[in-house]
Amino acid sequence: MYEKVKDRFPEKRNLRTINVEVRISSEAVEQKVEPTLPRTQFLSRDANKVLQVAPDLLVVNWLRPYSSWEEFKPVILDAFRKYDAVASPEGFKRIGLRYINKIDFPSARIELQEYLTFYPETPSELADPIGSFFSRVEIPYTESRDLLILTIGSTPAEQPDTASAILSLDYVLAKPNGVDKAELESWLETAHTAVETAFEACVTEKSKALFGGRTT
Repeated sequence: MYEKVKDRFPEKRNLRTINVEVRISSEAVEQKVEPTLPRTQFLSRDANKVLQVAPDLLVVNWLRPYSSWEEFKPVILDAFRKYDAVASPEGFKRIGLRYINKIDFPSARIELQEYLTFYPETPSELADPIGSFFSRVEIPYTESRDLLILTIGSTPAEQPDTASAILSLDYVLAKPNGVDKAELESWLETAHTAVETAFEACVTEKSKALFGGRTT
């Protein structure tokens, strides 16, 4: 795989990680620790694009500064073609297109509804303002073949007297083998359109002003 991608991703490093599973019951707390399969990362020269490869796994990451979908999609498709040539997978058990958006608010105390249309609401009888928060919804798409997972949650702010939140939009193939390899590009376009539409629906004009008006 490295020989095929080294022109665009010249740096290689190997990772070994572990899975930790904790089960809590009325009788005991059980902890299970297992090593995962080795994973190899290939990094671009500017280190903001990363391929991650393991048995039955291909991940393509584009970190900050993100450019555009028109530049990102060809990188995904090229990486998959090269992975396919090496590994010859039979099909897709899961595909996901995920955008993670960090929103930095100008004040530590804000009204969420001024910036977001998707946020956890609390009864008026409860204290205001709320502290940390998290909300998640799952929306079926394409006759339940796919799923759009929206999450919004607070995150520690980097600057004093400010607040921050993470808005994650994850469009996934919910039915294993629901898409064949020849349909990948079409599926990616469907996923991106759904994610873009959802993002526009989740943020207000006041949020867009924080991004300089740019939301794609």
